[in-house]
Amino acid sequence: MFIKEKTYPFTKEGFELAKMSFFERSIRKPMPKTIVMTAASSVMYVGKIVMASNLDNAGWRFIGYARKGLFWICLFTSFYGLYVMVMKKDGTGKKIIVTSVVTYIASWMIPELFLLIQDTFSE
Repeated sequence: MFIKEKTYPFTKEGFELAKMSFFERSIRKPMPKTIVMTAASSVMYVGKIVMASNLDNAGWRFIGYARKGLFWICLFTSFYGLYVMVMKKDGTGKKIIVTSVVTYIASWMIPELFLLIQDTFSE
């Protein structure tokens, strides 16, 4: 109901605290032991928790699902563009169709481009 305002002492340290952002104030506080232990254990076991091949397979599976969904979205958008071209007889339908076709082509080209960049710099 009421917004509680943060007050600081009228000293040099209080003025410096008031000038700091929330992030800077939170850094000054001591970290809880649970956060430190979680971070240390995740760094220690990161090789066992996440395998690169499993992550790649999951990523490519997600890209496949996104491409399938984008195919249908672009197809229906193109049909809508045809409808607009027939009914309005102006250039907006062509723009809609070109946009949907370019979007679908980009969904195939961008991952391949990243693979090409990865292969170029990995050797």
